[in-house]
Amino acid sequence: MYFGAISTDIKKSSTLWMNFPAWMKDAVKRTNNVTEYVFKMTKTKDIEQKQLPNSPEGDAYTFFYQCEDQDKLIEHVKRVGHILQNVYKTGRDKNILKMENEDEVQKNIADKKNLTFVMSEEFYQAVFVRVGVAFSAIAPIKYDYKLESFNPNDESYENNYTYTSYWESVIAESERAEAKGAPYKDGIGLTQENAKVIIEPTTDENSRFEVDINIQDDPIKVSIERLAYTIPVYDRIRSTEEKVNGYMIFVHYKLHIQWDDVQRDPHLYQPMVNEFKQVHNQTKETMQEDFPNIRLVKVKRSADSMFFMQIETNKVTVGTSSKKTMIKKPKPSDVWTKCLQICSHLPTGSSIGICFTGGTASGKANGKLNKLTDIEPFEKYYRTDFFGDCVNLAARMAGVSWCYQTGIFKSGKNDHHSRVAMCNAEQTDKGWSEWKTKGLPGASGSKFITPLKLEDIPRKTLNAGTGFLRTISAHVFLGQNIQVGDMVTWTEEEKKCTGRVLQINYLFADIEGFKQRKNITYLQKVKTPPLQKIAPALPKKEKQVLKGSLHSLKF
Repeated sequence: MYFGAISTDIKKSSTLWMNFPAWMKDAVKRTNNVTEYVFKMTKTKDIEQKQLPNSPEGDAYTFFYQCEDQDKLIEHVKRVGHILQNVYKTGRDKNILKMENEDEVQKNIADKKNLTFVMSEEFYQAVFVRVGVAFSAIAPIKYDYKLESFNPNDESYENNYTYTSYWESVIAESERAEAKGAPYKDGIGLTQENAKVIIEPTTDENSRFEVDINIQDDPIKVSIERLAYTIPVYDRIRSTEEKVNGYMIFVHYKLHIQWDDVQRDPHLYQPMVNEFKQVHNQTKETMQEDFPNIRLVKVKRSADSMFFMQIETNKVTVGTSSKKTMIKKPKPSDVWTKCLQICSHLPTGSSIGICFTGGTASGKANGKLNKLTDIEPFEKYYRTDFFGDCVNLAARMAGVSWCYQTGIFKSGKNDHHSRVAMCNAEQTDKGWSEWKTKGLPGASGSKFITPLKLEDIPRKTLNAGTGFLRTISAHVFLGQNIQVGDMVTWTEEEKKCTGRVLQINYLFADIEGFKQRKNITYLQKVKTPPLQKIAPALPKKEKQVLKGSLHSLKF
């Protein structure tokens, strides 16, 4: 069996979202509509194809193909990539995926002071899509994840459907082809395992595709780009939309078993799947223990988990009935602390990114975070998804290592491995001016665990528009080094309990005498006397990583 994949992503989408939020909402809907239309209309015999259930990831898609005939697979998947690129060009030519002129740009721009910036490049005023295509003879990693799918009949969520997706192999390679080499308007990036990305130009010949339709029982062939831009196709209503306030949390897992290991030893395929399943499920359970209203949105094509937690706003009376204030829960410091605890017990190199939005001063959602709910089922059930600046920034907090120019100096690299990083989607100026919260780091009564690092990062460094972004970050190498045989204590129903650790993996431990496994983030290790010295210590190895407790975070 041979495998292929197509990955797509809009160039400079974060900048477009920041500067043209209302226009971008329609432009992305139209782009997603025509992308899925092309995928569905280009099915061919003997080639299995699947849209990954985590697609679209904002405005990015991944399509997976498999076939016994390698030549047929390569020819077909490349052709679909070129058809997509041609369809996007048609959308810009029709001003459906492009703003018509400078007047339209001025009408749609959120902040006119950025007008010169967005007029400097064509991709700041239109949808240009990078398309990456990859092939492999090695099967990608197959994994499952459960979602609380929406039930439109009673408007409730139930944990009632398991989605199947893939990562690594052609999935990762197609994303590499898209991100590292694909042109944004006149071709596709093409690669395979352990190969460079090459560019294949899109031409009239390799992107031509006609669809059979019936008009008054008269079958005719029509070009796919013409059909894609009929109103029922490109302007199809995909979902209901709601502006919300809340936290987007991305968790990146650095597994002990890596794809390179599986390639060297195929016996490690299932252990890698099992490790992912354990660490993901335990992370989800641990999040939900502290924050009952947190929900898993999806597991991305990179196998990273994406969570959403809504900020519930309630009016309460303070002093007199006429004076009311807004209470937002949970606090950023609560989320920060829990994510530090989780990251300290995940495999070394894992990371967590957090971005939140509290809306306007009155608590009204401002569109930095938008919730979409399917009006048509995907596979079997209805999914919810989120888009907006808050989502993009959370992903960058989890997966981007940054350094930036500060006057005549350049900052040191803030590596994303073993890091928790948090920001506020409303932030465009230096300092705390737009952090709508009390008890900021360093202030009296602050509940943020320190040490931590505060930075005002130019948004351009993160490919996230203009202005600045204040971030809080800390590196956590290991929490309490609890191991089998240790005595630990914890509080259960206001009663202090003690037990010996029998088994441990990631975020949960089995305790002697207790039937239910315990969340390790609640356990405290009972200190024991150090081992009696019977011989001189070995010399320390250079650059040896010291493993301390959560209270000895490393900058």
